[in-house]
Amino acid sequence: MYNKAKGIAVNSNVTSSMIWGSQWDATLRWMYNSGNAEKKKYTYDSTDKGSYSGTSGNKIIATGANDAYSVNNIYDMAGNVNDWTVEVGSTVCRVIRGGYYRNNGTNSPASKRDDGYSPTNNFDFIGLRTTLYLSLIHISEPTRQADISY
Repeated sequence: MYNKAKGIAVNSNVTSSMIWGSQWDATLRWMYNSGNAEKKKYTYDSTDKGSYSGTSGNKIIATGANDAYSVNNIYDMAGNVNDWTVEVGSTVCRVIRGGYYRNNGTNSPASKRDDGYSPTNNFDFIGLRTTLYLSLIHISEPTRQADISY
């Protein structure tokens, strides 16, 4: 999964990677600080903001399938499937974040952190969230050309 995430970048100005735990936390802070009470609540109680037990027939749904599960145009950080991160939980385990479809938004909100899963195992409730780094290219001011009339 790590190698697949690294291979998503489409050109030399874009680098892709699995999400780091610190990036997950920074995204949740940004969501929390972005305004209304509903967005603040999302980080610690994601009820009605994700595909959880009882909301989707206890199954995985397509990412982005429900606009109600979006905060600031970021979809499915709560519910549906947990996401692997690059963060290390122990010598053999990696950290997963967010909630999943068999749980609920109170016990398994977007801010949930669990470090007890080995990446060598296969789980149907753990997926992958990729981050993209965009290189900023310096663009100089265009050269002005004189108007020429004939």
